[in-house]
Amino acid sequence: MTDEHHEQPRPEEVEDGQIVEPEETTAALTPESGSETTPAEEPQTAAEPDHSAWMRPAVGDDVRTSEVVGALAPPEPEVLPEAEPVDVFDEAAPVTPDENPAELESPALSTEQAAAVAGARAALARHDVPGASLDHAPESYPEDTFATHDDAPRSWTRMIPWIAGALALTLVVFGLVYSGTRKSPIVVTPSPTPSVSTPPVVDDADLLTVNDMEKIAPKAGWQVSQTLDKLTPTTRRVFCQNSTDGQPNPTLTRQRTLTTTSTKGLAALHQIDAYATAADARNAFAAKAANLATCGDVPTWIMRSDAVTGFGDESTALTAVLQDLVDENHTILLSRSGTVVHAYDISQVNSPLRVADVLKGAAPAMNRQCASSGGECAQQPSTRATIPPPTGTPGWLIPSDLPRVTKGAGLWTSTDTSSVTTKGSQCENTTLASVPGPTKREQRTYLMTQDNAAPQTFGIDEVVLTLKDEKAAKDFAGTLQKNLRNCEKRLETAKVSEFGKVSSPFNKQTPIAGETALVQQAMGGTETARFRTAVVSVGNKVVYLVSNPSASYDLGDKRFVAIAVRAAERATQE
Repeated sequence: MTDEHHEQPRPEEVEDGQIVEPEETTAALTPESGSETTPAEEPQTAAEPDHSAWMRPAVGDDVRTSEVVGALAPPEPEVLPEAEPVDVFDEAAPVTPDENPAELESPALSTEQAAAVAGARAALARHDVPGASLDHAPESYPEDTFATHDDAPRSWTRMIPWIAGALALTLVVFGLVYSGTRKSPIVVTPSPTPSVSTPPVVDDADLLTVNDMEKIAPKAGWQVSQTLDKLTPTTRRVFCQNSTDGQPNPTLTRQRTLTTTSTKGLAALHQIDAYATAADARNAFAAKAANLATCGDVPTWIMRSDAVTGFGDESTALTAVLQDLVDENHTILLSRSGTVVHAYDISQVNSPLRVADVLKGAAPAMNRQCASSGGECAQQPSTRATIPPPTGTPGWLIPSDLPRVTKGAGLWTSTDTSSVTTKGSQCENTTLASVPGPTKREQRTYLMTQDNAAPQTFGIDEVVLTLKDEKAAKDFAGTLQKNLRNCEKRLETAKVSEFGKVSSPFNKQTPIAGETALVQQAMGGTETARFRTAVVSVGNKVVYLVSNPSASYDLGDKRFVAIAVRAAERATQE
């Protein structure tokens, strides 16, 4: 129903030859919404006989008396307005224009509602109102029903029961029908939107091809050996990617393996994972990059890491060695373009391929796929060597940073960080556990297992000392290095040799500087204790390493220098 109030036409009254406007009718409020109800637009003349003092009021209309000036006189017959049909529907109920009007009819009265109507009828009967009915008003009334002018007080008394009953009946009917419709609002259920299938963003054509691989290693006899659209627990995976923990599930996966007839055992594996959203792809890339950083495929040695630009939205690369009787070198390139993550693994024995060479073949494959995933393509990709990404133990070496000594045997393990307990090589001329200067000192130990050729308890102690600033760290490292070099002057049984320079081109803002040495201590007779040491300063930290090789079991000078460089690089990641 509308909230606007429309005045309805009422009979005009004439007083002394002037038209007198009737009093303004106050609109009644509906019980629920508070909106105003108005009488119907077209008046209808009542069919009842003319009575001298009272007129039968329309149901729901105000009961008014004619204003008489002077002596009571019969008024002009009042034209009764037609009662406006009651809108029993809730205005808040959603209704669409094309609904069937038949569906909007009032529901049937319940048992309780019917009983209430019957009670109303009985109430009318008790007041002896002739012809009172819920269904219709009487067409005529006995002559004594209404009083004459002389009997006005008596007629008013007789009319009270009828008026009260009629009003009560009207309210009961209105309330019952209104409440019935309120209990059963019309609800229009929208039709479900049909789902739109999204076409696949990757297929077999996006994988590496023989032509792509010819750009990496020409004349190697490349051929496709396997193409998969589903991976199982026994499927060969990209190196350093055996774990899928913490990764979103891809919507599509494709993987292809290519092999060659080369004596170098050259092979390639390309895996593509498509995800529902770019956010899922970013999370998957981050998880895969974390796996790449630690490279938990045992026994692995991380040789180097490369930063890659101009290839997809984000990329990283790692070169690692699966250490066995014959080393298998893997160059792994990980990249993301929009909702798709690519993993390339190019392997061969003896020596690894350069990341720059791998990009030559990977770029065409990336450019075939990037448009469908909404990401960047390959645009003049480039690469440079960098520090391997941080791991779950930032600031410290990890087992994959350490190479094997015996081919095909050995497994590095590590302890948790603890207080400093190492005795060193006995040429440091100080006790690292208590020497003044460091504000923080910690130690972690790495032990070689599963190698019968290794001396008992062979391993490496790593000590990281934190000082107040970079100058203090350089001074402390310089003093320690000087003590090691001059050990032969202090101890006749000591011999120090094989000094190696430690530096890194990756830390121009945080320079790495230090050296390694081989210390031999005569123990009496023919027995000699051997130690490899490294002292390196980086920022406000000093990294000290000591290992206990034997004459036949030793990492060697070059490898130990590489370990010292990696330890200093890791120290910058804390």
